[in-house]
Amino acid sequence: MRLLLVSGDAKFNMALDEALLELISLGRSEPAIRFYRFSPTAITIGYFQSIEKAVNLRKALSLGIDVVRRPTGGGAVLHDEKGELTYSIVVPEIPGEEVEKSFRRICLGVVLTLEELGLEASFVPINDVIVSGRKISGSAQTRRRGFILQHGTILYNTDLELMQELLTPPTEKLLEKGVSSVRGRVTTVSEQLGREVSFDEVLSAAIKGFSRALGEELVPSNPTEDELNLTSELERKYGSEKWNEMR
Repeated sequence: MRLLLVSGDAKFNMALDEALLELISLGRSEPAIRFYRFSPTAITIGYFQSIEKAVNLRKALSLGIDVVRRPTGGGAVLHDEKGELTYSIVVPEIPGEEVEKSFRRICLGVVLTLEELGLEASFVPINDVIVSGRKISGSAQTRRRGFILQHGTILYNTDLELMQELLTPPTEKLLEKGVSSVRGRVTTVSEQLGREVSFDEVLSAAIKGFSRALGEELVPSNPTEDELNLTSELERKYGSEKWNEMR
């Protein structure tokens, strides 16, 4: 499978993920997995979320942190430039596979990544991976013409206090998880290992972990000209108020 290691800002990252999905669904691209970071730090919200309900916009704006709507579902995420690795993968759907099973199958890559780092992790339906009872990774999906785009996070050194200040999940969702705050629900690789972990260390583990999960070699590649051209077009959408404030 193609391995892409291209990073950028929030608009670029979401545009490239959608470009990969669109072109593979049109038969003009091949399955790929991508590992990247958000530079600078940003927030993404799920396709179905209200931006004003999901994020403390005043705080985000005061810190110069962009908020961009994803093409996928799920909740709001703080993408800490110095503390979070994001993965995305575009692959064909398996006929008859339930959504939860597809999440479990792909999130095995996250579980094995964390195993490579020395942590015991487990998948919790429908789209979380936990360590020591706390969330360390979340994922989201969208589908198009028989193909899946799934992307998600691996929190390795995220500023969890800043996350708590910026994200405003519904109280009932926290209570469902048995906690009263965002900070009480999540953890990081560094916190669990008791030492500071680097992006490159997590990236190396992710390449090994997802290769094991997928049962194939990940071959370093670059986005095609088609993918980059479509990404440039889609960046305008992800930078627009019409898209980001649609709900």
